[in-house]
Amino acid sequence: MLLSCSYRDLIDRSSPIPTYLQIAYSLVQKISEEEWAVGEQLPSENTLAEWYGASRVTIRQALAQLETDGLIQRQRGKGGFVSGKPAYIVQDLQFPSPGEQRHPLVAPESKVTSRDIRLTELETGSRRAARMLRLPEHTPLVYLERFFESEGKIVGVNQAWFPRELVPDLARRGLLRDSISSTLRETYGLAAAEVENFIEAEILDAYTAKILGSAYASPALRIQSVYYLKDGTPVEYASTIWNGNHTQFHLRVMA
Repeated sequence: MLLSCSYRDLIDRSSPIPTYLQIAYSLVQKISEEEWAVGEQLPSENTLAEWYGASRVTIRQALAQLETDGLIQRQRGKGGFVSGKPAYIVQDLQFPSPGEQRHPLVAPESKVTSRDIRLTELETGSRRAARMLRLPEHTPLVYLERFFESEGKIVGVNQAWFPRELVPDLARRGLLRDSISSTLRETYGLAAAEVENFIEAEILDAYTAKILGSAYASPALRIQSVYYLKDGTPVEYASTIWNGNHTQFHLRVMA
């Protein structure tokens, strides 16, 4: 707990994120930092309501979220007890690079795998995809969607767009060995020579939150990558949203 702020300072009343979720995130952080150990009883609802300047109804919603996430157990007449610490999926921080079989930000030795791969031809792609690919807004594209899974849990949603004229019939052919880079190289003779990466923090919308098994407006990390051919032509725009509640990225720097 920061000595310079109170519990009430941790809540933004003007935020679009519901107050109960903000309180739930605050409690998760305290459990993660071992302010309360596993098996230890949490403060009472009245105490938490006073600390955060919230109603008991709001506190109950926050505790219900923690119980759903498996971090506490509530016992009638006794209150809530810490039952576990947040379990993070630790992934090595590694940006996509040209010509690799890759998952965005996941090292090859990671246990993250692809599932539910879908390819679709779009007569009109998204405005952002067209802009990132330096194409007119209504240019036909091929769209890919897949989930990244670790230990049976979906941890990331990956989307990618390709200029359809560069990858004709991709939606019907599918991916070779579930690999975008292998398919582009072996089927279409396209090899990325440069990759531009962007990172941004955001909150989950209801649709993505449901896929990731998280609450609406939970924290997320979006990784965007644009792959360029040797002549500078964009061949792929990819965007992956990682569940911020369950994902921790690891970066080791050697001298």
